[in-house]
Amino acid sequence: MKQRKYILAALFITIILLAVSIHADNNYSTENDPLVTLSYVEKLKDQIIEELLKQSVSVGVDSSYKVLELKSGQSLMAKGACEVILRSGKATVVVTGAVNKANSIGLSDLTDGKELTDTMQVPTNHYLIISRADGRGVKITSDIAYLLIRGEYEIVTN
Repeated sequence: MKQRKYILAALFITIILLAVSIHADNNYSTENDPLVTLSYVEKLKDQIIEELLKQSVSVGVDSSYKVLELKSGQSLMAKGACEVILRSGKATVVVTGAVNKANSIGLSDLTDGKELTDTMQVPTNHYLIISRADGRGVKITSDIAYLLIRGEYEIVTN
C-alpha cells in the first residue's frame, strides 16, 4: 500500500511537470528571444545595405557642374543650395531679401573666406556658395559672362 502511494505521488508529480512544460512551450515566442545567430545578423545587415544603396542610386542627383553663358542684365538666382564660379566676364552680388541685407548676408566666398554682400563685385575663379533660395544670386554686368554652376537655380532677365 505504501508503495502504491509512492507510485501515485510520482505519477502526480510527473503529470504536473508535464503540464508546466507544455504550458511553457506554448507561451514561448521567438519574437521575444534576444538570442540570434551571427548569420542572421549578417544577412539582415546585407539586406539593409542593399536597400540603402538602391535608394541612393534612385535619387539621381546630378553632381556635375554646368557651364552657363549669361548676358548683361541677366541674373542667376539660387532655387536651393548652389555653388557658383564666375569663369569670365563681370558680375555683382544680388541680395533681395530685407533680412539678408540688414544682416549683411550674401554669398560665401570660400576662396577668400569672406562674405560678398549686395552689389559687391564677384571675383573670377572664386568658389562661391549660396546656401538656400532666399533671393540671393549674381547679376551679369559685362556683355557676356561664363559661370560654372552646380545646384538649383533660375535665370532672371531684368
